[in-house]
Amino acid sequence: MKNKRNKILVDAFLECIPETKRLVGILMDILDLNKESVYRRLRSEVPFTFDEIYIIAHHLGISLDRIIGVGNKETVPFDFHMHKSTDPVSIYSEILNMNLGLFAKVNGASTARVDLILNRLPFAYTLPFENLAKFYYYKWYYHTQNVPSNFYFKDFVVPEQIKEIQKKHVDDNAILGCDITILMDNNLFLSMIKEINYFVNRGLITESEQTQFQRELLQCVDLIENVAKNGVNKGGVTINTYISAVDLEPNYVYIEYDDKACIHYWTSSAEIFSSCDTEMCERQKVWIQSLKRYTTLITRCNAHWRTEYFDKQRMYVRKKLSPSANQPDNQVITEEPLST
Repeated sequence: MKNKRNKILVDAFLECIPETKRLVGILMDILDLNKESVYRRLRSEVPFTFDEIYIIAHHLGISLDRIIGVGNKETVPFDFHMHKSTDPVSIYSEILNMNLGLFAKVNGASTARVDLILNRLPFAYTLPFENLAKFYYYKWYYHTQNVPSNFYFKDFVVPEQIKEIQKKHVDDNAILGCDITILMDNNLFLSMIKEINYFVNRGLITESEQTQFQRELLQCVDLIENVAKNGVNKGGVTINTYISAVDLEPNYVYIEYDDKACIHYWTSSAEIFSSCDTEMCERQKVWIQSLKRYTTLITRCNAHWRTEYFDKQRMYVRKKLSPSANQPDNQVITEEPLST
């Protein structure tokens, strides 16, 4: 029985690092063992200790649940961080830090790729803008805390702790150590526009603040368009941007670095649930490649499509996020496709 359990562990480790010689080298380094000691464990002559299993799982980015259930091919485990603190500032700081550390492994890898699939404006794009960044925290606080009916946006204060993490997020994204591919939905800004208008109609955001949101969202459109036009961000990271002709799924990112891969999905509150399951990641990689058949590259080419796309986003912001759009009759937004 012990040998069987140990073999399950070894099979799980080999799924992440298929080359035995390379796996042995990694285990020697992280467990501080000599080569023969590692081989004895891989041959199940000596079982792995719990501490060793924990160290290996943490290093390879696989969960203990994944190891235990490795024989079950009908299920795929996902990781979701459960917050221990009940303090909203601490919880939101954890959410920001998890997003901040999402690409940390990429920067230390010899080879890497990042594919971002976006059907709504991700919170990372809003962080350079004071009111938009504040709105993400305000919206999260509104939905997760017991707030009063007069929970006005103007009275809501963002703690310095959160502002500092937001700034670091902006700085670190600018120096990401690999090229990025972005697939964008045809109606990227609509969800945030509808969310802001909801709070406007509740009387929690004033028309003056609504105008400030409109100005910042237009600046955000300019920022994304500039990156799509030039193919690089301010930190020199190469970014290839595509427009999708079909509706995309909820925001997610596929990350591949060295011999590892992970898929990370974002909730509406910017929290992350992830899977490093080999088959799951491979399926998602194939799916992303297939999606590109329905997209148009707008980086350093297709200027007409690029201009039309971003002019459409500006039209949404100007027409749907203005005091004249606050009546319920005007809340229905028709999603028109780009002309062909």
